Amino acid sequence: ASQSDVQLVAEARDGSHMAFAALVDRYHTPVSRAIAVRIGRGRPDGEDIMQQAFAAALNRADCCAHIGGPLLIETLPREHITSR
Repeated sequence: ASQSDVQLVAEARDGSHMAFAALVDRYHTPVSRAIAVRIGRGRPDGEDIMQQAFAAALNRADCCAHIGGPLLIETLPREHITSR
């Protein structure tokens, strides 16, 4: 059985690279699509921006409740978001 987001977040916060990778794998597709919509497709820094979003989401006090797409997008650095 797969671990819950709460379990993975707790382990990632304790330094588990495997837990962090599992969260990235779990949410990569929806978050990368949302990022592409917000910053534009084909930007070479898209993956870096996504990693920043995941790292910022882990640092949010309420992220253990839900780390999915909305929280990850909310944590995007504002300088990367284009207005559409």
